[in-house]
This record gives sequence, structure tokens and C-alpha cells, in this order.
Amino acid sequence: FDFVAIEALKRQGLLYKKEEVGQATLTRSFTALLFANLLNADAKKNSLYFKRLSSQQRMALFEQGMSYLLYENDRTD
Repeated sequence: FDFVAIEALKRQGLLYKKEEVGQATLTRSFTALLFANLLNADAKKNSLYFKRLSSQQRMALFEQGMSYLLYENDRTD
């Protein structure tokens, strides 16, 4: 869990070729799903990963996610 969270943030997949559509959109969409699952696992009290993210990691996931929502066209023409 920790490795996945660190690598996901480091690789910045939500910004991957952000001006492009097509396959680049799929990479960004998959990364958005990964971020959502990390945040969900961190938030659920019955999760093995409850509160495993640091507050900085949690905030970075939210901030990157919000930025992604502002510019994503989500097309795979």
C-alpha cells in the first residue's frame, strides 16, 4: 500500500501527456481510479489500510485529483 501510494504520487500519472487524447487519456483515467481506491482504503475504518496515508500524501492525492478534474477531456477518439 505504502509503495503504491508513494509511486503513484511520484509518477504523476494524472498529468501524463495531459494535452493529448487517446491512449494517454486511459493512463490518466486509470491513475484517477487508483487514487480513489487509495483514498477509500485509507478512509474506511474496517480497512487494513485505515489511516496509512500521511496527511501530506492524502492532501497531495486530493489536490492532484482536483487539478485533473479541471482539465481532463476524457476522450479516446
